[in-house]
Formats: sequence, C-alpha cells, structure tokens
Amino acid sequence: ELAIKNGAKGLIEIGSFDQAIWPRFKHAFEERVSLSEGEKEPLPLYVWIQTSQEELDKLGAETLKIKIKSNGIQKAILQSQNVVGVLEGTDAKLKNEYVIYSAHYDHIGIGKPDAKGDSIYNGARDNAIGTTAVLTMAENLAKYPTKRSALFILFTGEEMGLLGSQYYVQHPILPLEQMIYCFNTDGGGYNNTTLATIAGLNRTTAKDKMIEGAKTFGLKALDIDEVAPEEGLFDRSDNVSFAKVGIPAPTYSTGFDAFDDEINKYYHQAADEADSLDYDYLVKFYQGYILSGRSIANDPVRPYWIKGDKYEAAANVLYGKVPEAPIKN
Repeated sequence: ELAIKNGAKGLIEIGSFDQAIWPRFKHAFEERVSLSEGEKEPLPLYVWIQTSQEELDKLGAETLKIKIKSNGIQKAILQSQNVVGVLEGTDAKLKNEYVIYSAHYDHIGIGKPDAKGDSIYNGARDNAIGTTAVLTMAENLAKYPTKRSALFILFTGEEMGLLGSQYYVQHPILPLEQMIYCFNTDGGGYNNTTLATIAGLNRTTAKDKMIEGAKTFGLKALDIDEVAPEEGLFDRSDNVSFAKVGIPAPTYSTGFDAFDDEINKYYHQAADEADSLDYDYLVKFYQGYILSGRSIANDPVRPYWIKGDKYEAAANVLYGKVPEAPIKN
C-alpha cells in the first residue's frame, strides 16, 4: 500500500529462508497475490528474491547487485470444472435453505522430484481428505436426508488462488441468499489425531454443533486461530470466497496443534501419499464432520456470524436484515 501510494512501479522484497520453508512460503505468497475476476493488478512488478543470510548482512553497508531474467508473460487458457450436486431437504419450508458442503479437488500436479525421484504430487491430505468428506456426506444424506437441502461443490483451481470458488460465487447455480452455511473441508495435514482443527470455529453460532460432533467420536474441536493465527488460514481456503459475500463459512480440517516438521513433511510434497494416512483417525474425523453438518442442517435456528465479525456486514446485506440474534425461520 505504501509503495502504491508513493508511485512505485514495482516492488522487490529480499529475504533469506530455510530451504525447507521456502516452497511453503512461495505458495502462500502466490495465494495472496492471485487476482480474482475484475480486479486490477496493483503493481506491474512484484518479486520475491531468495538469497543467503551473508548477502543480507551486507545490506546497508553495500549495494546488493542482483540479476533478474524473465521469459516474459505467458498466458494460456486452461479448461477446468467445478463439480456440483444438489439434494433436496425434507422439510416443506426449510428445504428452501441450503447448507453447502465443499472441498477443492485439485493439487500441485507435477513438481520438484523428491529423493526417490517421485515428481507426482498426489495430495492425499490436500485435498483428497476433503473431497472424501464431501462424497461421504453426500452418501449419508442420500440415505438419510436432512430438513434443509444440501449443495455439494468440489472446486477446481484452489491451489491457483481459490479460482474455482471465486468463479462459483460469481456464477452461482442457486441464489446465494438461500445458502445459509458453507461447510468447507481442506487440509494441509495433521500432527495430532485427538483433534479436529477448524478455521472459523469461534466465528459462527454453529460452534457448539461442531464441538459436539467431534466430541461424539472422541475428538476435540479446536479453532485454527488458537494454533497458528499468524498463518491467516481462514482466508486461505475456498470458504473465504463465500465469507466475503456474507455466507457463514468455516473450514473443517484434520488435527494439528502447530506448523511443525510433521506438517511440512507432507504439505505440498510428493510424500503426501494415501498409504501414509491414519485411516482409523480419519473415520472418526469424517464421523464428526457428518454429525456436525447434519446438526446444522436440521436445526430450526439458522446459524450466523458472531456479532462483530468482519464478514457480518456482508451477511446483513446478503440476507437483507440485521439480526440481533440468530435468524429464526
């Protein structure tokens, strides 16, 4: 903001990062600067440079000379799809309201080979776990429908900057004001199999239902902001596309209590394979997710943002009212 205010034509930031951390940081940086449809590019040039601590130490006393080579801007049109399904609810009135169950199905694709030469990044944790949650919810609701209707969405392009969810919000198949909750699932991994870690747990009035859903199957629900507030994880998955237009939207994730080596061992790495997963834990995780979603979908009282949340104002516009308490049907 300061650079733009002072007329800068570009911004170059220089840092020295541990080689194990740099790929994760690089991905997070790319997420933050991705542009959604209709937004104007803030700076024509924005570059991060990875250098040595020795070179950094010279700054201030010496001029650091850096050569930057570029192949220029390369543009291509890639065809991809969101996958959407609808299941009608059982209540004559509540079936006009929808709970969204969502996850992204894309991953990194082909990346830097590991020590074994494996360059295929399968993404079992990120985000086959999430897509399986949505499919499992769909299977459950097909057998035992809830009072509210369900909208299932598997997004494309999350790893490219939340592109699939941004597109869907701009081109919904059903009116957004009928969507009363978005129950997203995304995961970078887990290091604590006693937890279900939820981005936005404490930000909506459905908190107790998620806590009880996890507890029923032996897990403790924990808000991600209690673990890693500096990561800004609520705003880094597809849920935020819905939150921005006002729809209460947490992200239900596998359990972690720190961004440690156990997370980074698999996060956006070729090692993130299905045979490395703890399936006994995942059964409990999915059971908690399903029970939580069912409780929200059957509750006669609609969930809402906790008063004062930064997305509450957008919700008031979307739903056409300023509720003093959770909306009653």
